[in-house]
Amino acid sequence: MRLTAEMKEVVNEAYVPGNQAIVVAYTDDQGEPEATFRGSVVALDDTSLAFWARHADGGTVGAARRGATFALLLREPGEVNGPSRSAITFRGRGRLARDEAERRSIYDTMVQRERDGDSEYQGVGIVVDLVSVTGSVRGTRLRMTR
Repeated sequence: MRLTAEMKEVVNEAYVPGNQAIVVAYTDDQGEPEATFRGSVVALDDTSLAFWARHADGGTVGAARRGATFALLLREPGEVNGPSRSAITFRGRGRLARDEAERRSIYDTMVQRERDGDSEYQGVGIVVDLVSVTGSVRGTRLRMTR
């Protein structure tokens, strides 16, 4: 399973200030579902997505530290009142950035607004190593598994 260039583009360009966000869902330490909106998520490579968590003590970081299952939902709107151009569900295992180089890479790829929210670089890079991708990208159905 590998993300295509088009799928990476949809993820990497999903951030629209005040409008569009990716929903990140995971299980908390009691096994209960949690969900959060993330403005900036990037395709880290062909098999993983990443985002920056500004607060190192947050629930999302704890879930990644435990290797919890994550689901990320992305909707790329179409024309006004028209169908979505893309609607994708990414599923995988969360983890923290492996080392300082990966952490820095994640931070550096975030949109400026995200970096401005953590200008002192105190947050954590979270990676979701994908196990499946389903939905549709610009008219093409997806059903990919690792």
